[in-house]
Amino acid sequence: MGLASGFEEQRKRAHTVNPIVAYLVKNKIPLTVQNYVECNWMGEKTVEDLEGEEIAEIEELLEEGQLVDTQSSQASTKGRRVQSRRSAAVVV
Repeated sequence: MGLASGFEEQRKRAHTVNPIVAYLVKNKIPLTVQNYVECNWMGEKTVEDLEGEEIAEIEELLEEGQLVDTQSSQASTKGRRVQSRRSAAVVV
């Protein structure tokens, strides 16, 4: 799947997704955890600063395929493990 068709697919889903994800899609910003956090908290929080419900929200977006977890976002958390609301330890 080419980049253009990938963005088109994301654009089609944007009308039913989280408003931050929709903004990222509209502006052709890659749907990474890092970009989501930077946009959602406008630079006031980093991935390392996220807490319970915020982490659970991102995990849900990852599971739905609305965000992509990249090596850079995993590396930035220094392997920190957290408990999701599904009680599974995951790395954000």
